[in-house]
Amino acid sequence: MPNETLDIIRSRRSIRRYTGQPIPEEGIRAILDAAVYAPSANNSQAWHFSVVRGEAMLTKVRAVMKQNMLASGVPRMLERASVPGFVPFYNAPVLIILSADPGYKYAQIDCGIAVQTIALAAESLGLGSCIMASSELLFANDADGSLARELGFPQGHKHVISICLGYKDEALEAKERNAGLVDYL
Repeated sequence: MPNETLDIIRSRRSIRRYTGQPIPEEGIRAILDAAVYAPSANNSQAWHFSVVRGEAMLTKVRAVMKQNMLASGVPRMLERASVPGFVPFYNAPVLIILSADPGYKYAQIDCGIAVQTIALAAESLGLGSCIMASSELLFANDADGSLARELGFPQGHKHVISICLGYKDEALEAKERNAGLVDYL
């Protein structure tokens, strides 16, 4: 059954190479407008979206992320960050960090729904995205909360997940899907 929304869902891939072309302001606003319409438990809308797109701030978060990856003690992160020319967040021109009060029971679920909405909205506009939970390392040395404040996190909010956005510089095919994931009763 042909359907544009289902086609967008099936075509979306995690993109890790971007052209560097800036995303127009109206595109970013359209994506964030879709995100705030994502469902949330009890319509709490308890999330916050920090949109990082200025070169100075992108350079800062990339440097902090790389430093924290190298200091993480996690072999996979250390290996990735040690590759010559490695740039955290895939050098995407936009990084959106979702934060919420960690005491809110549904924070992770709500932010997960919102970040998927961002990914699908971006795909519908011809943009690539990559959802990243490893961005929690960005805050590994932010005990005083100064980076979170600089990124506009509301008081008490902590990182939940992030997403990179940009124009795709790669085309990926869908990977094989596992069988037996659905039972119809």
